[in-house]
This record gives sequence, C-alpha cells and structure tokens, in this order.
Amino acid sequence: MTSNSEPVRPDDETESAAAHNSTSSSADSVGYGRPPRHSRFQPGRSGNPGGRPRGRRPFRRDVASALDALSRANGEKTKQETFAQNLVDDALARDPLAIKILTAIALALDGDEGESEGEAAALQQRLIEDFDHREASTESNDGGRNEPNIS
Repeated sequence: MTSNSEPVRPDDETESAAAHNSTSSSADSVGYGRPPRHSRFQPGRSGNPGGRPRGRRPFRRDVASALDALSRANGEKTKQETFAQNLVDDALARDPLAIKILTAIALALDGDEGESEGEAAALQQRLIEDFDHREASTESNDGGRNEPNIS
C-alpha cells in the first residue's frame, strides 16, 4: 500500500487525465469564475451595449399623456376633460380650494388677452373678499352652529 493521500485510480483514467492536463492550458480551463472562452467578455466590446437610458422623461409629458387618456368613468371624455369638469363642479359647489384654483387658471388664460397683472390680482382679491363675505353671512345666519372645528 502506498502512503499517498491520492485515491487509487485505474491506469486508464490516470493516463487520460494526464493527457488532458498536458494539452489544455490554464487559460482554457472551465469552472467557477472561468467561463468558456467563447462566452467571456470580448476586448473592446461593452458588457452592456444598450447602456443606461439617458436622462428621464419630463414630468410634463407624463402628465400630458395621462390627461389625454380616456377616462374609465366616461369613455367618451379624456381625463383632462373629466378633471376640468370636476374642478368646475366643485367650484360651483363653493369649494374654496377649487374656486382659488379655477380663478387662477381663468386669470392666466384671460391674461393672454392683454390684461395687466395688477388688474388680475385686484380681480382675484375682490373675488376672494366676496367669497369670504358670503361665508361670513352664512355663518351669522345659522347662529354659529356649523362653525368648523379648528384645533
């Protein structure tokens, strides 16, 4: 018996393994961390030829495409038309935020016709004061029962 720690192989396997090792170089060996030569990265060629997409899509374009899509609730109108209709409906129902937004939009659209910014601001201020006056008169008529709880 030999005192080697190598397992005993038949002569055929030992010779074929030795012949394989002598003909192949260490660069051609395949194993963990050594893929076959044909599938390795080629010199001068990127591993990610498409690359990372450049920049981001503008938010304005995303919003515009979302608003141009048809509404689920009403398939005949776009989401933009539905949104505008809801904004107008809320303003008519005396929602203060909707009134403020709609007034700013209306003034911006009317501002294209040559109205000065000072006149637009004055008109907006008059509308806000009128709204506040109506709210105050409504609260005084109901005796303060429906005052909002601001805590």
